[in-house]
Amino acid sequence: MDFYEDISSVYDNLAWADEREQKEKNFFEHIFSKHGGFEKVLDCACGTGNHLILLDEEFGISGTGSDISGSMLEKARKKAEERGLDTSFYQVNFL
Repeated sequence: MDFYEDISSVYDNLAWADEREQKEKNFFEHIFSKHGGFEKVLDCACGTGNHLILLDEEFGISGTGSDISGSMLEKARKKAEERGLDTSFYQVNFL
C-alpha cells in the first residue's frame, strides 16, 4: 500500500491524460448505447475517482468508490467536492 501513498500526488498526471479520458468516455458511450439504464455504479479500486467523476459529469450516473489507499481517496473526495458531486468513497481492503 505504500506504493499508492507515494504516487497519489502524481497519479492523475501519470494515469489520466486527456487522450485516455476521451477513450474512456467513448467506451462508456458504446456500453450505454447497448446496455442503457444505469443509475448507480460501484467502482472498486477507484483510485482518485476519475471514472466515477466522468460517469457522473458526462452521463448523470452516480456512484460509490472504494480503494485501499487513503491518499488516493483523499484526492477523489476533493475532486468530487470541487465539482459539487455527491459521491461517496470508502477505504476498503478486499484482500
